Amino acid sequence: MKKLHSQQGWTSFGVIGVMVSAVIGIFGFEILLRLIPSNVSIVVPWAIVSLFVIPFTLCVQLILKLWDLKELDDISREERRRLKSIIDGKTRQFFIAIIYYVSSAVIVVTLYVFLANDVELFRIAIKVTGVLLGISMFSIYLILLEMKELSDFKAKLIERAISKKRQKSALKRLNVE
Repeated sequence: MKKLHSQQGWTSFGVIGVMVSAVIGIFGFEILLRLIPSNVSIVVPWAIVSLFVIPFTLCVQLILKLWDLKELDDISREERRRLKSIIDGKTRQFFIAIIYYVSSAVIVVTLYVFLANDVELFRIAIKVTGVLLGISMFSIYLILLEMKELSDFKAKLIERAISKKRQKSALKRLNVE
């Protein structure tokens, strides 16, 4: 079982993944910038901004699923206390992620609106967009891992409940005979 601090905070895999995805985002958008002719005027790339909605919606779904876990019946008081602590930590992480996605979208729109006329600043805006979008796309992977972990946990609880019912049934048959 994972330690409590790794369930509520950053892991080294997550930190390295975020840094690598940021670098990939910079280089990817630098290549994209080279493909854009210099005489073309750039407007706010709403398609790119809308990509921040994908991890946003996944985060909201995951938060709702985490909150549903608080209503579990077949766990002990100690398990409920530990689970509540883990849920609160993860929920806090995902609220921070939601703030990141919204802030990133606002930053991208602002950069393109105010810096589209200055070529040098626009190059920086493109790189910043790449970083923000790269991190957001990597976070989709992290969110999906969390969803899988949550699904595995629920399956384990269901399996445990079935096992308890079988055990009670077997004990009942032994007592009757």
